Amino acid sequence: MPPPDDSASSSNEIKYKRDTKYYTPDDTGIFLVQDVLFKVHATRAFGPRRTSTPQPIKDMTPMYIEDVQPRLQGSNDSNPIIIHGVTAEQPGDKDHSIITDRTRAYQGGQLISICALYTDVAILARFFGTVDLEAWAIKALQSMFKNHLNALANSTSCKWTTDAILRLRALSRDTALECPVMPFIEYFIYTSLEDVADPFSPDNLCNAYTCIDLYNAVKKPDIDPELLGCIFLKLLSLGHPALYAAQVRFVDANTELKKLGWLNETLAFFGCDTCRPKLMTVWERYFGDLGQGLGSNLPLKDVSLLSQVANNHWMLYKKFKGVLWGCFSYECMISINALLGKISNNIRELYEEVASVFKEINEAEAKFMNKLKIKAWVPKVQKEGHAKYLLGNGYPAPSTGIGRAGCIQAAPSSSDFWTANVLSLRSDWLVAHPTSNTQLSVQEILDHVTKLGFGDSNHHRANLGADPGIPYHLTNSTNNQNSRMDHAVSSTTAYSRDAKYYLPDDSGVFLVDNTLFKLHATQVFGPRPVLVPKLKKGIVPTYIEDIIPRLPDSSDGTPIVLPYITAKQFRNYLLAITCRPGDENYSKIDRYGYIMCHGEQLQDLYTLYVDIATPAQLFGMIKLEDWAIDKLHFMLKGSSETVKELISLAEKWSASTLLELRTLSRNTKLERPVLSFIQRLISLNLHDATRSDFLGSYTSVDIFNIIKASDYQSTQVGVSASNSVSFIDRLQSLMGYPTSNNSAPFPNPLILSEPGDDSVLLGYIFLNVLSLGHRSRIWSGRINRKDKAILYAAQVQFVDALTEFQTLKKWVVPDPPREITSLSTLCPECKDIIINSWKSFFGEFCQKMGSGLPLKDVSLLSQIADFHRKSEEEWENKTRGCMNFLTAKSLSFKLCTPEEPLKFLDLNMQKFYEEVAFRYKMLAEYK
Repeated sequence: MPPPDDSASSSNEIKYKRDTKYYTPDDTGIFLVQDVLFKVHATRAFGPRRTSTPQPIKDMTPMYIEDVQPRLQGSNDSNPIIIHGVTAEQPGDKDHSIITDRTRAYQGGQLISICALYTDVAILARFFGTVDLEAWAIKALQSMFKNHLNALANSTSCKWTTDAILRLRALSRDTALECPVMPFIEYFIYTSLEDVADPFSPDNLCNAYTCIDLYNAVKKPDIDPELLGCIFLKLLSLGHPALYAAQVRFVDANTELKKLGWLNETLAFFGCDTCRPKLMTVWERYFGDLGQGLGSNLPLKDVSLLSQVANNHWMLYKKFKGVLWGCFSYECMISINALLGKISNNIRELYEEVASVFKEINEAEAKFMNKLKIKAWVPKVQKEGHAKYLLGNGYPAPSTGIGRAGCIQAAPSSSDFWTANVLSLRSDWLVAHPTSNTQLSVQEILDHVTKLGFGDSNHHRANLGADPGIPYHLTNSTNNQNSRMDHAVSSTTAYSRDAKYYLPDDSGVFLVDNTLFKLHATQVFGPRPVLVPKLKKGIVPTYIEDIIPRLPDSSDGTPIVLPYITAKQFRNYLLAITCRPGDENYSKIDRYGYIMCHGEQLQDLYTLYVDIATPAQLFGMIKLEDWAIDKLHFMLKGSSETVKELISLAEKWSASTLLELRTLSRNTKLERPVLSFIQRLISLNLHDATRSDFLGSYTSVDIFNIIKASDYQSTQVGVSASNSVSFIDRLQSLMGYPTSNNSAPFPNPLILSEPGDDSVLLGYIFLNVLSLGHRSRIWSGRINRKDKAILYAAQVQFVDALTEFQTLKKWVVPDPPREITSLSTLCPECKDIIINSWKSFFGEFCQKMGSGLPLKDVSLLSQIADFHRKSEEEWENKTRGCMNFLTAKSLSFKLCTPEEPLKFLDLNMQKFYEEVAFRYKMLAEYK
């Protein structure tokens, strides 16, 4: 059911202001991508026209918001706005509202999928004018190639598609991303074609298909001469007879190629004195012998060496980066990066020169073959093994004793052609070269060789396609699952709607804190859960089922009111829903955003996560609530330095802020770290209370008063968060004296659950306040008369605490109790660490207890929480990584964990604080 106070006044005289960011315009449009319809907000998908047109990628055409807006009103399912050159998967990749750096959690094909996702996001962002999103995606790719070099290199098995590689290549050109991407693609080509001879590696054969598709895609040198040169060299090095003419050209590479001088250059001027020897060692390992081996005049020797440049470039890049990451000199880092750029430029010039030779050979063959006009079929016989099957077409040769191609006589009109390009006789195999746009007939070949006494031979027909050196089983696209896609748009009008990104007509106007928001309801509200959370009395959650019937009637004059939350909190909630990578505040919702925040920025980030989790629970967005709780858990458990910095802001924390976090953490994994965090703050605040200007101590007393106040519930019921009276004012009225009004922003009244039932926190604060003594500033200035009388009475009763409190007798003892000594989840070494720690603290502790001095025992008991916190850090650090524990049942090693002793200590401390709270309430009844 909808919340009770959820309708705005019907008076037309009431004018509410529109939120400047989250009152979205009516800019939805219907777009057609590859026969799939998408309905999205144009202002979210497209940006303004760029000052410079991006480099073309495939057949993509830039499309900006200025091009789209005039066509939005007329767009519908039958007349959509067509986007060319894009697959149906890419818009979905670009429209991710939250994409965090999850790459550390993935390996293998998943890592490649993430890389392809970032590539799609960057390309579409570039062509749709969303510059910030493009910059974010390129930065994410740079991070992947920086942190996952080995994982990417070892994850090439049949996962990279031709389209994915070409898109990544096109995106990286002339950007900072080009330096890692091109060496990686070179390495992929090298390994894919180098290992294809393995008959037991279908993955490698699949990758070879991808390389052939790449070759076909870039064989026009003007498209990508660098990539063409790299593939061509590797194909040439495999000894494919179809590339016979090029093999002859590259017998002496030093003479044929002019761009090899860099192989003999020195690295004497790069890097610092420490790094330079390492750089030179790496260089000599991968490129030192390469230059010396050229010029042997052996067939394919130089080509084979030059083909290794692709592999060596990648290995050099990785090793140089390893040297760079270990250097702390900024000048040296700049120098090493410049060296990598120079080497990449030299290799690019080499590949471009190879591509120009390819162009010369292709043009010469095409010209000559057009003159001969030879048409026909060539017989194909499979050679042994995958290497021969992939790389050549063999023809059984008769036993004629003829051993060289030059001995084969041909008709005068084609003699030069046969000798230079077509036939060679190697022992038992006759190999033919089916050049571009040429088909040789079986009959013509047989007629020719029969004259030499070869006779007839068995053969079968096989179409070798139009490209030299590419057998039919590789040119047939049906054999390659990674072949490039055809992006032509169907002319049919029966288009299907995308299941996720065809937005429903669910826009509505909502009023929060006298501010209007216009949003898509399904983005803000979730479905009613099976188990509705137990909220505070008078607070009713709102779900999508409650909102949808009211959307048609919502407007600026009659908005749907959302009570219980403030406009600031709602904006924080919407930030997590609508913020996309590259936006100004995206770093705040990034997985490790808290690492970059310090001081009050860190506290603001905490408030953001609480503000996201609270409405998420109120509006049924369960996954978003879990996400926000995970963020808070990372902050409180992920880094001890983060917790220390939050603790250092003790005087900036307000009572309502901490209680909001406390109620949010109930029955979640956040509960224990939150309780420990609040206890540390309270302990620090109260023990620093001697400072007259220290407001943090007042916060602890405020929490104490809020929890124990019997009329707190009635004060809060029915109070809207949009009320102009602040929470501090209401609390001040309740307590009868001014409360701490510090500089930290007070969030909203507690809405998730009742704060009054928190005996653990009540007992902890009461014990710490009691330990301060009657001379403390807290007793004299912040405690009311009734509580002061209770404190004096407790001071007398708790002189012998071990006798007074029943919950202490079984575990506050010098020797560890049985629950500690009989732990079954620790190896003997780790168990001794915990037992000795226990004896060290509680042995001395028990000796000091029972002195009969007022507040002596109470002061000691207030230190147990510190022992718990220090023990948690110490035990976890000392047992982390221990693998000495052998389980009796499974006979396998497992890691030791202090979880059981910490739970034992935590459970008994809670029982003790609950008993202290009970004693306080008993005393309160008599005062």
